Amino acid sequence: MSTTENPIRPKKVIIVDDEKSFTELLAQILNDNLTCPVESYNRPVDALKAIQSGEVAVLVTDYYMPVMNGIELIRNLQQAQPEVPAILITGHSLKFGEEEMRRLPALKTVLNKPFGWRRLADLLIQYWPDNNPPKIKEPS
Repeated sequence: MSTTENPIRPKKVIIVDDEKSFTELLAQILNDNLTCPVESYNRPVDALKAIQSGEVAVLVTDYYMPVMNGIELIRNLQQAQPEVPAILITGHSLKFGEEEMRRLPALKTVLNKPFGWRRLADLLIQYWPDNNPPKIKEPS
């Protein structure tokens, strides 16, 4: 099979938050400013299906969501794709001790809302799992 029949798809960022307008806006801003695809989901179960594809580079998830919170989603991520790093975003003050972080090796950092897109972009680049992280696009 040639590569034109089965092209290598770039790794993507997945954003999960139950606030639809937030995820759509954040995904649009990152898609406009990064050289990697960004997808948004409002239900963790839908994000888990996308994670199963194996094309995910970094997961960005909110903490407080109905049905499954961000920590539960990260635990599921660790089972399905242990090499994928996760960034937890929250509007609440959360503190994780060393023991909690040790039990969640996929969780790399907690980012408090509100935050600027550039801060998140820098973290995505920092925690990208291979030597080919996305770049921030130059303004045209």
